Amino acid sequence: MMSMEPQQQVLELDPMHHELMGTVEAVLFAAGRPLSMPDLRRIIARLYESGTAEFVEEKLAALTTVVGALIDRYANDNLCGFELVNIADGFAFRSKPRFSAAVQCLREEKPVRLSRASMETLAIVSYRQPVTKPDMDEIRGVDCGGTLKVLLERDLVRIVGKCEEPGRPLLYGTTKEFLTFFGLESLAHLPSLRDIDALANAVPDEVEDRASMPTLQELRAAIKNFDEPDMSAIDALDAAVTVLNDTEEGARTALGTQGVELPGGKKSVDDDAVNAA
Repeated sequence: MMSMEPQQQVLELDPMHHELMGTVEAVLFAAGRPLSMPDLRRIIARLYESGTAEFVEEKLAALTTVVGALIDRYANDNLCGFELVNIADGFAFRSKPRFSAAVQCLREEKPVRLSRASMETLAIVSYRQPVTKPDMDEIRGVDCGGTLKVLLERDLVRIVGKCEEPGRPLLYGTTKEFLTFFGLESLAHLPSLRDIDALANAVPDEVEDRASMPTLQELRAAIKNFDEPDMSAIDALDAAVTVLNDTEEGARTALGTQGVELPGGKKSVDDDAVNAA
């Protein structure tokens, strides 16, 4: 992200950039989809086509600075509910993640949910593309026909060509909608396999640490064995419930910002513990 200070100096020195910034802001707001820098250049060139070549070139040369200034302005405005982000090889306004719950209430619709089979198939396509359906079937160990059809209908996957082998099977790859759906600037911003391996290797340690904690059932039983509540047992129960709630809430919030809802309702672990006790 470009720094705010140099951009503010340029805009203050040349008032014409203020008008250009407003123009770009309006175009991005009205577009309804990410606009790439070439898109913006075509729009600005068309807008000022009646001007001299030198005037048009001056406007085009300032585009990168203006877009950078807009990104910094919204990113640093904590009172603003949206921001300008680089997504799907373009720029678009998006509501800030912390307001995702409010946006969902506005739409009065459930977040888009992808099944585990869809996520597995989509992961194969995103990391192995271009890839054929037989390759997907072999990796997953099951037929991916139904899942692939769903992903095609949702415009997350597309046919990119045919493989040069007997039968000429179709080749599949991801779409721009895939980048938008997961909030990625480009495929280069997918987590690397090394990062995924590191995360996977860290999980057993966390599981082992938590495995040493007493289960909720054990804690409930311990509490019932006392005529008067044992505060140490109650505190341990409360700590275990808090860990479970934080883990679930963190996962739901992270996925909710991308429009993905975890299965299950919003009933808290605290309610389950109270009802069972």
